[in-house]
Amino acid sequence: MLVSGALSDRAEKIFRGTLDFVSGSPGSVGRESEEVMLLSPQVRNRSVPLMLSGEADVDGHHAVTIGKVDENKLFYLMSRGLDDEAAKKLVVEAAVAPVLARLPDKALAREIRDEIERRLSHA
Repeated sequence: MLVSGALSDRAEKIFRGTLDFVSGSPGSVGRESEEVMLLSPQVRNRSVPLMLSGEADVDGHHAVTIGKVDENKLFYLMSRGLDDEAAKKLVVEAAVAPVLARLPDKALAREIRDEIERRLSHA
């Protein structure tokens, strides 16, 4: 599971991801990773990763990274001529690009990318 996104304005999000290694699945591998950028101090993010295992021989990992947009990235992009808004937009788009690239339905990926762009232009 790969989750990536950004929250702005007064957005609220709850993500509950569960890796469940049921009995009878020895040797299974599971990964859960979530990255969330907070674009506003008013947002509220809740991440609840959960890993269950009915087997001893599994390889499972989960991680959550939550934070503001990296100021060093913004500084770098702005030193190359982008304003603050364009730099933040580029950082957010770069963060979600790996998730969209893995979607088998390219039309859906384009629709999501367009919606992200629309929302960022109003943030």
